[in-house]
Amino acid sequence: MTCWVKLSADRNNYSSAWCIDSSIGNYNLLQTDNDGTTMGFFQSSVTPLATRAMTVGVWYFIAISVNGSSGTMVSRAANETAYSIATWSNGAGNTTHTNFRIGDSVYGGEWLNGSIAGLKWWSAALTQTQLEAEASQFLPVRTTNLRAYYRFSGPSTTDNSGNGLTLSGGSGASTDTDPVPFQSAPVRLSNNFDVNVADGTAITLANSGGNAGNAFHKIVGQPFYSSWIPHRDGGKTASNAIIGAGDPHLDWENVTQPGNTFCARMYIYRDGTPAGTVPMFAALGPSGVLFKAWMFNTGRVGVWDAGSDVEYINTGTSRAPFEQWVRFEWRFDLGTSGVGTLEQWMYFSADSAVHDHYAIANVAWGGVKPSTVEFHLRRDSACATYIDDIAISDVKLGSAFSQIAEPIDRVTESSTAQPISARKLRMVRPVSSAETVLGARVLRARRLSTATEADASDMLGRQKRRSVGQAAEAGNPADAAGAHALTLGRGIEFSEAQQLAASLGPIIRTLVESSIALPVTGTKIRHVGMATTADVVRASRPVHQRLLGVAADMSSAVVLNRVKQVRLRPASEISLAGRFGTGFVVLVDELDQALPIVPLLYRGGPFTGVEGPGETWSADVLRRRWIVESASRTWSADLSRRSWDVDPPRGTWSATHT
Repeated sequence: MTCWVKLSADRNNYSSAWCIDSSIGNYNLLQTDNDGTTMGFFQSSVTPLATRAMTVGVWYFIAISVNGSSGTMVSRAANETAYSIATWSNGAGNTTHTNFRIGDSVYGGEWLNGSIAGLKWWSAALTQTQLEAEASQFLPVRTTNLRAYYRFSGPSTTDNSGNGLTLSGGSGASTDTDPVPFQSAPVRLSNNFDVNVADGTAITLANSGGNAGNAFHKIVGQPFYSSWIPHRDGGKTASNAIIGAGDPHLDWENVTQPGNTFCARMYIYRDGTPAGTVPMFAALGPSGVLFKAWMFNTGRVGVWDAGSDVEYINTGTSRAPFEQWVRFEWRFDLGTSGVGTLEQWMYFSADSAVHDHYAIANVAWGGVKPSTVEFHLRRDSACATYIDDIAISDVKLGSAFSQIAEPIDRVTESSTAQPISARKLRMVRPVSSAETVLGARVLRARRLSTATEADASDMLGRQKRRSVGQAAEAGNPADAAGAHALTLGRGIEFSEAQQLAASLGPIIRTLVESSIALPVTGTKIRHVGMATTADVVRASRPVHQRLLGVAADMSSAVVLNRVKQVRLRPASEISLAGRFGTGFVVLVDELDQALPIVPLLYRGGPFTGVEGPGETWSADVLRRRWIVESASRTWSADLSRRSWDVDPPRGTWSATHT
């Protein structure tokens, strides 16, 4: 038994929520102790088996489950998220009772000054998890063994379970605010049977969920997994191997929708003509079957009422083809005042958006909604049945595939990261993708002529590109990393798992060099028109340059040992280390990375004796310059450039026939 209860006042006396009894000595009772606020569960005794302290004006969810002499109390306040759990093993056991009371006890006068809402009663013991699931909404989550359900949306004595346990009394009751919604969310379940097990493995409650979808709540017969003719390439289906083995089916329970609309879908494949009429799908309420779909040996499909004596709708002259997948969908609408509709769609092209047959009928449902569904797998001597991609929802479901993949001419797919649980579905022309678990890694793709690039992964190492005609280069690069070989002109596949190594561009026409290791040492290039000097060994001794024929030059310090004689025609160059020589310089390129050049020019003047001539240092026109002439070091993409080419073929995703 579960319910929501609130104390409106502290009576400082026994206040009863509900009581099931046959006499004063034989009862199950939920009431406060004589302090008026400690709610307890009593079983044919004045000593409570479990208790819960309550505050006046606060709603509390209290659930009791009894199994023989053992039991459990689950409770929490409406503003709490954690449950309080109490258990016992010394109860009075299960006994037979004749009376059910709400708001009073078998003793009489122990009435409740408060409110009761969403009271649900089962004829079976529920687990702690099942009890907690009932707290989120008034509508019963578990409908199996539901004996009675009182919504109390107003002063009402109606048993909303449909079992007819109508209450008496209750006059003068008023309406209170609901502590929880009637139902928290629509029920949407699906299963595609794509479980990683061997063919022939029995379908069980334990292995029917996971990647395949929602696990089943009940399995009748011996259905098994098969990959013989899957609706999805590489997937599995459900089938039944035993001929004439009763009526095997897979069930979901507690599927009542919050609104008045209920929808179901199934894909079915029969490898021949049935020997007789076989069941396909059934929707059940608390009291039994609401409607059931049957297939005849002609391929005709009809939907009948619970007693199978009234056919609501059928496919008329349209016949479901055999030896191919066919999709069926049904929509139940409760309507107003218990009169609603039932619709059926049939699709010969199983994933088409256009149906091949549609039928609708007005049906008096009597206010009862589906709470359990069955997907049937009966096999007879003439044919076997396979089902796939079954589902229920509060809206019409449509195809299991939002878009169907079509084969294309030449495609390649690259994915080396993590396995994707859900399937990737793409429709080519134009390409689209649907994924529900992991995001696909970004793919690098470029097309030349109209160059485009999509890059969100690792940065490529820098590459140096030079078109060498006359330039000279000095450097000590390290060995280049291994390159990704690309075949240009056809489709190219790129790896997404590891970082791409820098690629060496092809050698075309002129020499191209690629280096991504050490930087190249800079080179100094000079155009020598005037005399230049460079010294990388040690500083040269000061040398007096003289204009001959005008004056004689004499050192004032020591006697000059060596004199550099220069014949200027256009220029002369000073040696770096050894003896000074003379010569003619036309065009000189010199490598120098040491000390700066200090040009010297002496201007003679009249001598005045032993003090020697006057000395001056001048930078004059002769100066050190950096020149990049025709032979220069450049970075060039020229005709040889690094490119990613997919020309007409390009990297795409393909899922042929999927």
